[in-house]
Amino acid sequence: MHHDRSRFSLFTSVVLYAIASSAWLLGSDRLFAWMLHQPVHHGFVQLLTDLSWIGFSCLYIVWLVRRDRHRPIPIQLVVAAPTQDDPSLGESTPDVHPVSQATSQDAKLYADLQQAIQRQEFRLCYQPIVLLTNEDLVGFEALIRWRHPIDGERSPVQFMPLVETTDLTAVVDAWVLEEACRQMKWWQQHYPIARSLVVSVNLSGQQFCQPNLVTWVKSILDSTGLPAKSLKLEVTETTLMKDAQLAVELLEQLNQIGVKLSIDDFGTGYSSLSYLYRFPMDTLKIDRSFLNHIDVDGEQVELVRTILMLAWNLGLDTIAEGIETPMQLAQLKSLRCTYGQGFLFSEPLEASEMGKFLKKCQQANHL
Repeated sequence: MHHDRSRFSLFTSVVLYAIASSAWLLGSDRLFAWMLHQPVHHGFVQLLTDLSWIGFSCLYIVWLVRRDRHRPIPIQLVVAAPTQDDPSLGESTPDVHPVSQATSQDAKLYADLQQAIQRQEFRLCYQPIVLLTNEDLVGFEALIRWRHPIDGERSPVQFMPLVETTDLTAVVDAWVLEEACRQMKWWQQHYPIARSLVVSVNLSGQQFCQPNLVTWVKSILDSTGLPAKSLKLEVTETTLMKDAQLAVELLEQLNQIGVKLSIDDFGTGYSSLSYLYRFPMDTLKIDRSFLNHIDVDGEQVELVRTILMLAWNLGLDTIAEGIETPMQLAQLKSLRCTYGQGFLFSEPLEASEMGKFLKKCQQANHL
C-alpha cells in the first residue's frame, strides 16, 4: 500500500509540471491540495506555484480509479495534454477517461494566467465611444490587456478564450469590473465631463449566469461609489440565448438597480425575436464583421440597415464597432447609426492617456 501511495504521489507531482517526455501531463487542483501541501521542485518547468490559487477547476475532467475498482479515488483531474501509457506505473496506473484533450500550450498558458493574476500583470485600456453625428465623446469600453514579463504584450484573442472556459473567468471578471468602476469614479471626481459618460464592461457567459450576479454588481458599485447609471454591462447575443428566460429575469434585476445594458456582437449568434423584444436592453452593438466592406458591399449595407431598423423598433441605441475608415463612417451616418467606436476615432487608451483625452475634450467643450 505504501508503495502504491508513493508512486501515486509521484504521479501527482508530475501532474503539476511540464515535462516534454513525461507519460502524463495533467493539471490538477484538488488532487494536489489533497496529496501535497507545498510546491515540489524537481527541475521541471513549474505549472502551479501557489496553493492559494488551488480551487480553480481546470480544463478537462477525468476520473482516477484504481485497477481493482474496489476503492475509487474521489478526486477529479484535468487533462492538460495528450496522455500515453507508462509501464513503469505498474498495476497502480489509474484509468484516465478524458472528456477532451488540450495541449501543453494550454497548460502553460493556464499557469501563466494564474501567475498574471497573482503578479497583477493585467491592466485595462479604454476605447472611446462617440456620437457619430459630431464625434462627441459619450463613453468608452474597458478592454483587458496583459503584458507578459517575458513574452511581452499578449492579445486578448490569445488568452481570453481559455480564461472564459475555466474558473479563472470569475477572478478576471471581478477584477475587470471593479477596476473599471474604480477608475471611472476617479475620472468623475477629477474631470466634470466624465460625470455624464458611461463605461462599458464585457460580462462573460459564466459570470452572467451566476445566481449572485446582481448582488455582486451592486456590491462593486457600492464599494467604488460609482453611480449605476455610469455603468453599462455588455452581454453577447449567444450568452443571452443560452437560457433566454433566465436572461430576461437577470436583465430585469440589473435594470432595476439602474445599470445600463447592451447586447454585444449582435448578428453573430442566434436570436429569437420574441425574446429580443422582452430583453430590457438599452443598446445594440453591431459586430465589426458587418463593417469590413460596408463601404463597397451592397449586401452588407442592407444587412446593417436591417439591424438598425430592428434596433429602432426595439427602442435601442446602436453602436457600430470597428470603424476604421472615413468611408465606413460616412456609410454608417447615412444609415443613421447613432454611436460608434474604432481606430478612426481612437485606439484603446491606457488609463493615463484617457485622462489626457478627457482633459482635451473638456477644453473643447469649455468645461
